[in-house]
Amino acid sequence: MRYLLCILSLFCGLAHGQKPSQPAAVHAPVIVSSESYPLLLEDHAKFRDLQHQIDQLEIDIQKMQVRIEQDKQRQAEVFQQEQAMLESFYDTKKISRDTYEIDPADLKAKPKKK
Repeated sequence: MRYLLCILSLFCGLAHGQKPSQPAAVHAPVIVSSESYPLLLEDHAKFRDLQHQIDQLEIDIQKMQVRIEQDKQRQAEVFQQEQAMLESFYDTKKISRDTYEIDPADLKAKPKKK
């Protein structure tokens, strides 16, 4: 059964224009040099300072991203409170939400503009 499935998959692959898989070619081993090239001593401190600046900026970015997410969540909560207050107002005054809207300047329910 397994043999039949292998042959069937080979024919399906050839029917779709695929070439049968070939064994991986043997590559020559990569020779890694044991030489190292250190930075100049006078550049060590500057390079470490640059690395530190990059790390600090990454930390600041992550803090800002957390703060943005927290502010978005808080904004959604405040918006829900505002909507609940408006719903209560519309229900108390028996005003239709479809025909009236709150004017943010006057804080009054006014007919919607058509």
